[in-house]
Amino acid sequence: MSISTQDGAMSAIAPPATAKTAETSGTADAWTGKSPTILSAQALAALNARSDRRGWQQLALHLSAIALSGAVWGWSHQGPWAIAGVALLVYGFSLASMFAALHEGVHRTAFVSQRLNDQVAWLAGVLSFYNSTFYRRYHKWHHRYTRIPGKDPELEEAAPTNWKIYLWQLSGIPWWIGKVKGHIRAALGALRAVPTFQRQRGMKSCARLAGS
Repeated sequence: MSISTQDGAMSAIAPPATAKTAETSGTADAWTGKSPTILSAQALAALNARSDRRGWQQLALHLSAIALSGAVWGWSHQGPWAIAGVALLVYGFSLASMFAALHEGVHRTAFVSQRLNDQVAWLAGVLSFYNSTFYRRYHKWHHRYTRIPGKDPELEEAAPTNWKIYLWQLSGIPWWIGKVKGHIRAALGALRAVPTFQRQRGMKSCARLAGS
């Protein structure tokens, strides 16, 4: 399987209620009981239009939230606990949500420039503890075989089956353990243990890139 140089936007988009170009499918949504609305190609193209200006604005706001909340926490963590607590909450949330910037950069939908998407994805990956080069290929395989057992890499870890396992996952400890192991494995190019990459023709080149 070759890796394409351009991934399309794969976001689920909620259409406006007055969209004249929308069509309604005959299948009811399992949660709402309503038939989903399908947007026309023209409407999707307008919603998926990329802009370097808007991308920079979003990134600047996000990084500003991290910097300001971190500064406030650093200034107040020995002072008023309420201010420090709120600042720490905002700081943690804004830092963790850099994964969103990574995700859009990996899909190359945040900016017009592919190079800029890749660079921002790398930065966002550093801040959210992800390897953007590795994740691009991992995530593309997920979209190619979404929810198909044995092919979707996001199904390789078993879902929690009881409250004990669920709370253990919620603690974040398994996530950190997995991330450390994954980064070491990628840095060493030891991707033969990753089923996703065993099935890709370009495994050797991917192993070289995964450590970058």
